[in-house]
Amino acid sequence: RVRNPRDVGGERTTLPRRPFRLEIFRTTEGLGFERLPAAVDESSNALFRLQGPLEAETSCDAFMNRMDGNVYRSLCLIDGRSTEVTLGFISPVVLQPPIIAKLTAPIGYSFPWACNFDASNLLLPGGKILDYLDASGLSGCRVSSDSSTVEFSISRSLRARTVWTYLTVHVANPVIQRGPATEEQNAWSLEVGAFSAGFFDGTRGLKGLQLQTFNDLELHELPFTYNATSWALMLRFQATSTVPAGGYVVLRAPEPFCFPAALCRGENATGYPIPAGAPTFVPALPRQPLQPLRRASEAAVPAGTEALMPAVPSRTACSVGDGGRQLEIAVLEGAVPAGLYELRFVVAFDPKWEETLVTNSAESRFAPMHWLLESWWPAADTVCSGACCPERRKNFQVIVGITELELRDRGVVEAYPQGKFQHRRVVQNDYAGWSFSNENPESAIAGSWR
Repeated sequence: RVRNPRDVGGERTTLPRRPFRLEIFRTTEGLGFERLPAAVDESSNALFRLQGPLEAETSCDAFMNRMDGNVYRSLCLIDGRSTEVTLGFISPVVLQPPIIAKLTAPIGYSFPWACNFDASNLLLPGGKILDYLDASGLSGCRVSSDSSTVEFSISRSLRARTVWTYLTVHVANPVIQRGPATEEQNAWSLEVGAFSAGFFDGTRGLKGLQLQTFNDLELHELPFTYNATSWALMLRFQATSTVPAGGYVVLRAPEPFCFPAALCRGENATGYPIPAGAPTFVPALPRQPLQPLRRASEAAVPAGTEALMPAVPSRTACSVGDGGRQLEIAVLEGAVPAGLYELRFVVAFDPKWEETLVTNSAESRFAPMHWLLESWWPAADTVCSGACCPERRKNFQVIVGITELELRDRGVVEAYPQGKFQHRRVVQNDYAGWSFSNENPESAIAGSWR
């Protein structure tokens, strides 16, 4: 049983006439539903189809009564911290109390069981005619069992069409492992009476504010290895803020992986005694290790492709810390602007764990494998106070004038490299280039680790 929306006047958005659709899946063996990512499609090999889709056509055009809205401000954008979010909407018609409202937060956010609509530091947008709903105008709040939704009653009449209404609600930001992974997931939904601001067409919501996090993280194996215990990986990520000179991009690997110290010897360094193709050979990280990407115009190339830009920053230095678990890339000149990037690197591991990694890594003693990416800035001279102060630490290296750093952005991706391309070793050829060496040397093809 479903309920059709009520027509109470105002602007309406007609939805496409789509059939009701039923599909039945089960998870692949050994993978519980709690291990599935927030968004998963059939091609991910995480789901096994039990029945093809069944569809039933609808005979009427559905619509939702929509209203404009926006998420204006959050007191704290650090993951895992409590904050106050101020958002607004504009009703198409005058509404009289009592008015039932429902607010749904993006994935990972959670409302406290005791609703709180008090603003400790209120700031409202200028240039608008607006009313503010404080806690005295709201009552009967109920929080859903998963803490993602609050329902409440508005006890004041709401002006319409040209007058915005704003309110503030307390909420906890998601921890980094459970927050919105993409821009599409970072959306709020607000329903007031019979009107909806967000999700009115089934796909869009009120755009949430960007937390201090990396987005769209993906970890992939490159199609070659350097030796039996050194695998080539590529991390793709969306940086949402600039890392200035004096800052760092830091990647932390899960057990049993580590970063070889030779990775940071410098790409033009001399005296490295191990030849390419030897069992312990490790390539040096380039001095410009981050490759920016931009999504090319759909009119020029097929959708979903990317175009390369010059690598950044101008100059870096890297070091391996915490017993090999941490790759620390220092920005010496230039900066790492916000944008989409690839970072290619090498990881090593103890050979005794190879069979575990190759055969059943997702269920091994090392699961879950979380790869943690962080950016650090030179710490501000002023002393921060309150509940939204960034984490601080001593500089990774001894640099004159920069003794402390503060955490800016953080992201995490769960991934399980398995050495799929161990049969494809990369070696240096007689022309100072690289080639992939299979069992049949005559089938080697030219390539580059970058």
